[in-house]
Amino acid sequence: MEFANPFAVLLMGVLAAFILYNIRRGNLGRQLFIREVPGVAAIDEVVGRAVELGRPVLFSTGLGGIDIVTLQAITVIGHVTKLAARFRTRVIVPTVDPMAIPLIEEVQREAHAAVGAEEAYDPADVRFLSGEQ
Repeated sequence: MEFANPFAVLLMGVLAAFILYNIRRGNLGRQLFIREVPGVAAIDEVVGRAVELGRPVLFSTGLGGIDIVTLQAITVIGHVTKLAARFRTRVIVPTVDPMAIPLIEEVQREAHAAVGAEEAYDPADVRFLSGEQ
């Protein structure tokens, strides 16, 4: 490590020890605390409210192209679609990036198949909105 200074080597060793300690603790069966994020818990409430009202869920991936945030949003779309597909509720996803359309369609198709609702899948729920309007 010719570019590492002594502080960086020490910090790397402390972090490695901390990670190995927690891996060992998990393997021994001790429960690790994972904080619940309120926004993730609210997803169930939002889908439930849409089901109660008989309305579709609208999920926007934002105005950017395919970047890390869009890929994370597509992962969340899969979770939301699974929740909604159990109750045969549509999830409409508008996107401005034509490259994201096949990704979103596939995630939605897989989510419907995972809960046994293949017939409820509609590719028209993924809509292209031009960014030039």
